[in-house]
Parts: sequence; C-alpha cells; structure tokens
Amino acid sequence: MRKVVDSNFLQREELRSYLAASTNNYAVLTEDAVMEAYKGDTLASIFPSMEIVAGYPKQVIVLKATSTVCGLTGREAVSQESLIDESQTREFPEYCHHLCANAEFLLRKIFTRRRAWLKCLPRPLRRKW
Repeated sequence: MRKVVDSNFLQREELRSYLAASTNNYAVLTEDAVMEAYKGDTLASIFPSMEIVAGYPKQVIVLKATSTVCGLTGREAVSQESLIDESQTREFPEYCHHLCANAEFLLRKIFTRRRAWLKCLPRPLRRKW
C-alpha cells in the first residue's frame, strides 16, 4: 500500500507504525513535504522531519517535481508510475545515510558554537541559557 505523507505526518508515530507493519507499505514524499522539511532553520527541521523515513529508506517513494508532473501529457499524465522520480527514489537510502552520518557532526558544531557564545555572556545571563 502507498500513503502520501505531508510534512506533519512525517513526524508522527503513526507513520513509523505504518512502515513497520509491512515492507509492502510505502511512504510517498511530495515536493511540498520535502520543501517543508528544509524550510526555516534547516538544521532544526530536517532531522526530525526525516527521522522516521530514514529508518525505512527502501519504503519511500519520491515524486517528481510539480512543474514536471504538470507537463506530462497523454498516457503519462494518467499513469501513477510516471509521477515517481525513479532516480531520487533509488538514491533515497544513500541520502538518509549521509543525513544520519552528518547529523552528529552538525550537532557537535552547533553545541561548540553555543558553548563559545555562552562564554561571552556575563555570568548571570549564562544561567538563563
């Protein structure tokens, strides 16, 4: 079964349960859901947004960009398979691997900067942070 997920559902435990229930269950990522994951403070949003699907990377289908889909005609326009971005879907497990590998590095970098910043604050203010 395939389930199209939005940016909110990416972080819900129901998605984890759905993917864990069967290897035949797939999460379908739209361009909008992926863009939302990168929106705002990317470091703060990308990891929580991709955490669950990163645990099931072979059960993720990535759709083509909306602009590409709008340009489909004839039989392609009515075929579900023509909506799938084969390349991004195939490379999604590698993307997750790199994301997880870099998470620790990026978090260490953030905390190192935070510690340096805190040292610059007067002692009474440090307790608040």
